[in-house]
Amino acid sequence: MTDITLEIMPSGHIKFKRGDKEYNSKVRQVISNLVDGDEDVMAEIDEFLSGSEDSELLIGDRIFCG
Repeated sequence: MTDITLEIMPSGHIKFKRGDKEYNSKVRQVISNLVDGDEDVMAEIDEFLSGSEDSELLIGDRIFCG
């Protein structure tokens, strides 16, 4: 089981981490429910999440990006 952690910022924005394909799939499901399937928002989410899916972890269990 993978835990998904979302943080609601004071501005109302949602902060979440991205990970491998399995983790990102679960994030997509949660976010899709929050935005009621809004296709424009989901396109942005997909673009953000896809950046980490093909990354190979050499050490550890987190992906860092600058």
